[in-house]
Amino acid sequence: MNSSVGGMRSAGYNAGMGFYSGLASTRGSIMGLASSIAASVSARIRSALRIHSPSRVLMNLGSYAGEGLAVGLEKSKRYVNNAVDGLSNTIRGVDTGLNSSFSDFNTNSKAMPLVINLRLGNKEFRAISRDITQEQGKDLRLEANFGI
Repeated sequence: MNSSVGGMRSAGYNAGMGFYSGLASTRGSIMGLASSIAASVSARIRSALRIHSPSRVLMNLGSYAGEGLAVGLEKSKRYVNNAVDGLSNTIRGVDTGLNSSFSDFNTNSKAMPLVINLRLGNKEFRAISRDITQEQGKDLRLEANFGI
């Protein structure tokens, strides 16, 4: 029995060495074939993607990605609005009318003053208008007060 195991081991070894020697002796041919296959695959990919630096197909795909992003953003407006509504619920202290710290406003005139105090997180903003009727169509200047 030992002689048959030894014989099989020897036969396997000789087969492996023969296979190795055969591959080694044809290495140049195998490498040439591998390079030829890689070049053919590369050429096929360039042809299929119409690559002419830049790829025409990838340009179209990029265009579609941009369009898809725009459509997705448009469809998600509801979520953005909900998030903004949630943030606005964290705002504390919106004063319309006179604020006691701004007693220099002339309350006898027809002017309609406006003071807006806005706090978002740890930042506080204040917008002041001596006459809101003069501010229509303009942006109010927000002054940030830090170190709250």
